Amino acid sequence: MVELLLDFELPPEQASRIINGTVGDFKNHVAMLLMLNQPALTQYVRMPTVRGWIKSKPRPYMKHNTVRVALDPVSKVRVLSDNPGSGELRRRHRVRGHYCHNEVARQASFRHTCIHEWQPANNKWELLKVSVGDDVENWVCSHCSGHRWWREQHERGDAGKGFVMHDYKVEA
Repeated sequence: MVELLLDFELPPEQASRIINGTVGDFKNHVAMLLMLNQPALTQYVRMPTVRGWIKSKPRPYMKHNTVRVALDPVSKVRVLSDNPGSGELRRRHRVRGHYCHNEVARQASFRHTCIHEWQPANNKWELLKVSVGDDVENWVCSHCSGHRWWREQHERGDAGKGFVMHDYKVEA
């Protein structure tokens, strides 16, 4: 929480107006940081120390980075309008193993209508009786009947666009 240190007291309605005027700023700052980390949109050019003229006197220019942001929406709009309903294919990449959920389970979580209690199931989504050490890969929620399963490590994306190698290091 940021505290304003003022030598004077603001009327409550003015303080409320100032605070309400900054409500969306955090979202904009996060969006700007995400955009700056997109190499397709942002270029960082390192400028070396050089000498130049300032007010008819030779002065050194300090080293600095110039940031160029390409905000041309036309190319992205063309991609979206050419293939309605499908996104742009990404480069080929490895995907770690992860849990998948069907539409029922996703919507129940999204709408906060179910706190899932997963019960082990077989490949036909029938409940199983398991003991310690069994390797179960399918589960059914006892409340909303949503499905959950384990998807093994695999690759996805378009190999024609290149291959992305991720170096995952998870430390406990």
